[in-house]
Amino acid sequence: MTSASRTLGAALALTAAAAAGLGALPRVTAAIQSPAPTVVAFEHVTVVPVDGERVLRDHTVVVRGRRIVGMGPANRTPVPRDARRVDGRGRYLMPGLVDMHVHPYDPDQFVNYLAHGVTTIGVLNGSPPVLRWRDEVARGTRLGPTIYSAGPSLDGAPAGNPTFLSVVTPEQGRRAVQQIADRGFDFVKVYSSLTRETYGAIVTEARARRIPVVGHIPESVGVDSALGPGGQDVVAHAEEFFRERVDSARREARLLDVVRRAKRAGIAVILTLSGYADYIRSIDDLQGVLSDPEMRYASPAAYSEKIPTHNRSIRPNPEQFRADLERALARFLVFTKLLSDSGVAVMLGTDTEIFGFAGASLHEELRQMVAAGLTPYQALVAGTSEPGGWIARRVRRSERFGRVAVGERADLLLLAANPLDDVNNTDRIEGVMVAGRWLPSDRLRTLRDSIARQYRPLRALVPRFDSLVAAGRMAEASTVLTELRRLDPGRMPVAQVVMWVNARRLLSTDTLAAIQVLEWNAAMFPESHGAHTELARVLLAHRDTSRAVTEARRALRIFPMHAPAEGIARLRR
Repeated sequence: MTSASRTLGAALALTAAAAAGLGALPRVTAAIQSPAPTVVAFEHVTVVPVDGERVLRDHTVVVRGRRIVGMGPANRTPVPRDARRVDGRGRYLMPGLVDMHVHPYDPDQFVNYLAHGVTTIGVLNGSPPVLRWRDEVARGTRLGPTIYSAGPSLDGAPAGNPTFLSVVTPEQGRRAVQQIADRGFDFVKVYSSLTRETYGAIVTEARARRIPVVGHIPESVGVDSALGPGGQDVVAHAEEFFRERVDSARREARLLDVVRRAKRAGIAVILTLSGYADYIRSIDDLQGVLSDPEMRYASPAAYSEKIPTHNRSIRPNPEQFRADLERALARFLVFTKLLSDSGVAVMLGTDTEIFGFAGASLHEELRQMVAAGLTPYQALVAGTSEPGGWIARRVRRSERFGRVAVGERADLLLLAANPLDDVNNTDRIEGVMVAGRWLPSDRLRTLRDSIARQYRPLRALVPRFDSLVAAGRMAEASTVLTELRRLDPGRMPVAQVVMWVNARRLLSTDTLAAIQVLEWNAAMFPESHGAHTELARVLLAHRDTSRAVTEARRALRIFPMHAPAEGIARLRR
């Protein structure tokens, strides 16, 4: 182990002690665990139930615990004596929003989702920490949106991202699905480079386990097979339907055929349009993105992916890239309208925090849906009752949510204006109820301000650390990383992908520095099978077989099915 790694190891031990009570900075999560009132009544409110394009004027909605237990005209709906009364005059009550495609880096970001009315999220590349966060939210010991999570994405070799599980045979695919189901994940996610045979084995095993398959359409599988009897349940990007080469004369007919197949298969589609809008905005004004007011609340890890050295919008040919994005987004908008008109289940998703900002991006997704020609009501359905109904039908142990109706989980937004008039009104929030816990807007502002104060000193250190690593000044980088960890104990201030990119860049010039970065990464992300596997790969290339095997075995203890780690772990010491 390098001296800088030992320094960081000592710092990690100190910050763990601090987090246990020896001087850690107070965290937002420590201040939000007060119990919610047992009963809440929204009185004289206009209800937007999202069970049809209608409003119910002068109604009272009663919540007890996690569920809506009463609803009706205000003059005929009794309010329990012990209820907390919320005056709804001049306000609108709608279901909480659902973002079906997110990648949270830091549970403090959950407050941002709630502040923008997102009361349910679907994590599409899960991990052991995500399962803990999910269960803590469900128990009420952590404030946040209700979480449904896929396991780690299943991909071929090489995997598209080191956090993915690489499976290269049908048997490995089956084993991976079994482990994902046994650990209690809610979905299986498939990715782009799976072989046709392994994909088939994954889908078959998932069907047997009654766990939905979501994600990309693997290149070897193709659209027709993915929409056939042996295909997946959800496609996670509009772009997945546009990867095949189609003659321009046949393009419209092919698109209509794909929509018909999707309808016949009962497949759902998460369009993820806002990521393209975010790309375009970053190309046009990256500095504006970095200084956006929402950036104050963004996690340091998300910020580390948005700085110029790692921002995905930075390309060698920005004008061409931007033009391609504009053309693609225009095609996706047309496709969105075709899907909606044909009755295909369309659900909102943003791919945040990779793109945009937690919570805020879903409102851009709503705007894109309306730009595609959907009515505000249709856009709201895609972000409320459609995903709520789909999850209730397809996910084990799930509750019904997504509408304002008796018996539904009490996820509600109190708005200052009617969202059926303008989807932008979904962000005119005066209060949020998540699973029966009522949070007025001033409470949410207080929590977000606390996040901003915690993140402010970290934000200046993140690019400083990145520049020092790029320059190979590892001792100084170690000092900055130690300070980041001291200020933010128990969190990961730099994204895993950023650490991997930095290590890859160093490999051609300084292998020991690359190993050091990967050692830091494994120390910051001890529960990431990918962090240990990537370190094992580089150690093996450096002919440190003994340590490589040790790291590979650590990866397999975290997730027993990961083809690269299995291969390294079998090597003789």
